Amino acid sequence: METREKTLLVLDDEKQFLSVIERYFKAGGWKVDCTSEREEAEALILNQRYEVVLTDLFLNSANEADGLTLLRFVKHQFPQTVVVLLTAHLTGAVRHAAHELGAEAILSKPQPLSTIAFVIDDLRKNKA
Repeated sequence: METREKTLLVLDDEKQFLSVIERYFKAGGWKVDCTSEREEAEALILNQRYEVVLTDLFLNSANEADGLTLLRFVKHQFPQTVVVLLTAHLTGAVRHAAHELGAEAILSKPQPLSTIAFVIDDLRKNKA
C-alpha cells in the first residue's frame, strides 16, 4: 500500500516534453511540478520536498550542464531525493560525473514514458 505522496519535479527546456510528462505522471497519481529554468527548480526544491527529480543534462544552447548543477544542489540539500538524469548527450564522462554526484539513474533521450516511469518506480521501491 502506497503511503508516501508521490512528488516529482521535472527540469527540461522542451516545453512539449514537460507538458506530456506532466500529464502522464499526474494520471498515475503523482504531484508534478515542471520548469525549464534551473534557478526555478532550485527555488521549488527549497520550498517543496520532492521524492524524485527528473532533469535534462543541457538546457537551451548555453552548453552548460545544468542537470549536473541541479543534481549537485539536490543531493546537497536532500540526499534521499531520487535524481534521474535524462540526456541526448550520454557519454562515459557524463555517466561518470552523474554517478559521482549521486544520480540514481542516467537515461538517454529519447525514452518512452513507460520506461521512465518504470525506472522511477523501481528506484522508489529500492529507497523505501
